[in-house]
Amino acid sequence: MIIIFTLPLSSCFEVIHELNLNADGSGHVEFVLNFSRSETKIQLLKLLDEVNGYKIPTDREIHEQVASFADSARVSPGIKNVYSRYDERSYSLEFKCDFDRVERLNDRIYSLWQQKEPTKAVREKYCTFVNNELTILIGARIMTLFKQMKPADRDVLIGADYKSIMRFEKEVLSQTNKGSKLIPNKKVIIIESPILDLIQEPYLFNNLIKIKA
Repeated sequence: MIIIFTLPLSSCFEVIHELNLNADGSGHVEFVLNFSRSETKIQLLKLLDEVNGYKIPTDREIHEQVASFADSARVSPGIKNVYSRYDERSYSLEFKCDFDRVERLNDRIYSLWQQKEPTKAVREKYCTFVNNELTILIGARIMTLFKQMKPADRDVLIGADYKSIMRFEKEVLSQTNKGSKLIPNKKVIIIESPILDLIQEPYLFNNLIKIKA
């Protein structure tokens, strides 16, 4: 669904990821895909039936797919307070939920991958929290997905922006991501970058964060 919108937009969207992590490894996560900068292009796109071999969904179809995604999350173990929304005026998609441990996010990614490619899906440890250390290892997977994209599909990432905000209950003692910024209170880590810059250096999606006990 998302790729259908981004294909003809070429550089006019933003990905926002927010993670709030409690001391016990539980927390809250939010994802936003914001296409508001592409309002005119999307209005033109919606007049078409197909672009680059991708069927253009109606607003109703997008609402249905977003609702289906949220429903599948609601029955996932350890996931609660699920909220999803598609705003057809600002062309933004939003999803958020609480989790009892951060590893539940790995389960959700595997479940979605299994639905799409059941013979290729593999369980991976993208996020783990052990002994007050949060490990994030998503760079390799993102690079694999990028390599699998057609050249025309890659063009949509030109100029697209990525923002990650991670908030912690206790102070961060250290982190390994040189592309991120730890704000003065030492409880928030921020990454802001064009998506293609991160893909060219995929290790910038990763981090090992040590948190005060």
